[in-house]
Amino acid sequence: MLSHDLLEGALARCAAVTDINVIEDAPFHADVAASRVHRWTRGDWQLLPFLLRPADYPMCAINRWKMIDNLRRSLVAPMSLALLLVALASHVVSPGAALGLVLAAFAAGPLMGVVAGFAPSHDRIAKRHFYAQAFADLRRAVGSALWLMAQLLRLAMTGVDAVARALYRITVSRRKLLEWTTAAAAQASVSTDLGVLARRHIAVPLTALGLWLALLLLRTPAPWLSSVLCAIWAASPVWTWWVSRPVPQRRDAALPASDQALLEATARDTWRLFERCVGPDDNHLPPDNLQLAPQAMSRTAPRRPTSGCTCSASPARASSAGSARRT
Repeated sequence: MLSHDLLEGALARCAAVTDINVIEDAPFHADVAASRVHRWTRGDWQLLPFLLRPADYPMCAINRWKMIDNLRRSLVAPMSLALLLVALASHVVSPGAALGLVLAAFAAGPLMGVVAGFAPSHDRIAKRHFYAQAFADLRRAVGSALWLMAQLLRLAMTGVDAVARALYRITVSRRKLLEWTTAAAAQASVSTDLGVLARRHIAVPLTALGLWLALLLLRTPAPWLSSVLCAIWAASPVWTWWVSRPVPQRRDAALPASDQALLEATARDTWRLFERCVGPDDNHLPPDNLQLAPQAMSRTAPRRPTSGCTCSASPARASSAGSARRT
């Protein structure tokens, strides 16, 4: 099982915890994000045997629907590309209508949330700041939809590859079912050089070129739209490089001297805490809390029968790191 969180919650059950926020670092490179989606898709499809054997793995309808919805989500990009190609290659569907449906599939949900966010929740609010943030969310939603549209061919190829790998491994090879790459390894393997990215993703421009030639041979009813879309998809390595390139540091990005001094003092006090109060006598466990004294900080750990710890701290550091020590 490569994706086990949902299955564990469905079979073993879990309690509801509503006051915990888990924040995951956003990938700084588009290839890292794509590799993560590829792994998620493989994990979702590797749960297919649990869906096909309801007698052996009983689950309630809502959990089964969640697992099926994950499969549906992984097919959005391939099916959107297929719809566009059918519309461009025949007269079955209007190319404009197909393009509008694909854009709606990517943008409708975020745009509905953005539109709802333009209504203030109360009157006493900083209107200028509120609407500035609302328009920023609107730009983000529109930009996300355009990005997904520009990367549609690559997303579809990635989705098909992930689904095919998962199905082959669970039905034929039974190997590499737990293949995954850590985020650190994925970030270390990517490059921000345009030439490297072009060589790594050469399959996408070649596929776009093949689709364009096929559409012309089939006498597409929308040759200009076909050419523009295929050109945008062929430039996928350029878009990947553009959004993943390192942003130069601003000249005014340096912290003021007072902030630097505060952070350095907090870092020194944090290091002193672990150096003096987390040792073998306490099984290397951080203290539950610290009681601050004028010349010392004392440890109290009512849940662990330890001998206690008294750590000396300079009075100058006491005021600057009191909040850190209390946690």
